[in-house]
Amino acid sequence: MAKKAVKKKTAKKKVAKNSFKSWFLKGLWSITWKSALAFIAFMVIVGIYFDQKIERKLDGQTWNLPAQVYARPLVLSVGEHASKQRVINELKQLNYRAVKHVQGSGQFSVSGDKVNVYRRAFDFSDSMQYAKRFAIHFKNGQIKSINNAQRQGVKAIRFEPLLLARLHSKNIEDRLFVPFEKIPSLFIDTLLLMEDRDYYHHQGVSPLAILRAFITNMKAGHTVQGGSTLTQQLAKNMFLTRERSLWRKFQEAYIAVLLDHKYSKDRLLEAYLNELYLGQNGKSAIYGIGLASDFYFARPITELRVEQMALLVAIIKGPSYYNPRRNPKRAQERRDLVLRLMVENNLINRAEYQYAVRDNLGIADKHALNYRSNPAFISLLNRELAVQVPASVSKKSGLLIFTSIDPVSQRYAEKAVYNGIKRVSKKGQTNLQGSMVITDRTRAEVRAIVAGKNVKFSGFNRA
Repeated sequence: MAKKAVKKKTAKKKVAKNSFKSWFLKGLWSITWKSALAFIAFMVIVGIYFDQKIERKLDGQTWNLPAQVYARPLVLSVGEHASKQRVINELKQLNYRAVKHVQGSGQFSVSGDKVNVYRRAFDFSDSMQYAKRFAIHFKNGQIKSINNAQRQGVKAIRFEPLLLARLHSKNIEDRLFVPFEKIPSLFIDTLLLMEDRDYYHHQGVSPLAILRAFITNMKAGHTVQGGSTLTQQLAKNMFLTRERSLWRKFQEAYIAVLLDHKYSKDRLLEAYLNELYLGQNGKSAIYGIGLASDFYFARPITELRVEQMALLVAIIKGPSYYNPRRNPKRAQERRDLVLRLMVENNLINRAEYQYAVRDNLGIADKHALNYRSNPAFISLLNRELAVQVPASVSKKSGLLIFTSIDPVSQRYAEKAVYNGIKRVSKKGQTNLQGSMVITDRTRAEVRAIVAGKNVKFSGFNRA
């Protein structure tokens, strides 16, 4: 009887144990599938929200671009009274580069009484102007002849106008949009080499890059390398804040995957390179490689030399830390590293590397860039826009405004006012001011305007 009682007790324990185990597994399964269902529902809802957010930004008007204000275009005609030096000065003012042999747009060379120039492409209001090569012959202070690359005579050539200003407000970021097809392939290859080598192979997020960064940071004992792809950086720059948290990283990765699924790699790279923050110009931020190329080198990105492309890619790592104007030594070290990796990965040859690494940073004089600033003219322009142009037109993104301002006349007018005040001041006069307006009476157009001794001061417009 005692043995039977023990057996019954053991059997009851087994039944109870099995019952508890079954109950536990059922409860665990119930929690698991409900949690999975809730997680899936959460991911779907968040995905729909992110998807709508992405479409609003990338399928519509991605950026509200500032209006661009241009001077009158330089037009040279056969028989026109124009000295060789005057034409050279105008080409330099348009940031054409003097070279021995003209090979690309934005370059010119001088040989005796002939100027060879490779005119830039430009989209005028009446027609598209394509990049072409011309030879301009001078004799006795006149343009004797103009020939194209096929040595055919042409009557006149028109050059792109000088960019005077970009009209942007607090709600409009200063930016020069560059379409993907106009970005040099060498620049793109260098960018991917330095920032995301697997860009065209991953799906927005790269687990290998994250693992590689984790191991590198563990060895260093602090963060020295990031695992974010360019797509993740685009997601952060366009849709998220700079907050450091797991929730932000989750959003960044999720948006990156959605971006990679919805758009081509080239489209995303175009958006990344036009959204990128690359420095500061006073109170204005430098966004996109188009504006950065103009700010640092005073020329379009299509005309950058190898060492300049390398520097621009180097700045991406840290626009403040590698600021070439504030930290030239640090920027050059980073640039030389980029150049070294370019030659090691066969993006450039050894001769190109040796030439590029010997060159200086090639940064444009920041003060020289201010020659385009003319607050007096801009205030006059704003008054005309308010009266003559409907608000619906003037607020359009990327508006091109062509004006009558003559850069040569403007330069001479500024010198005349400055020298005139200086001469009078020698006679004991102080706190003198002056102004000047030059007009073309045959066309009823303003050619130059100077509002005071300090041309760049945006105060009272005496003119």
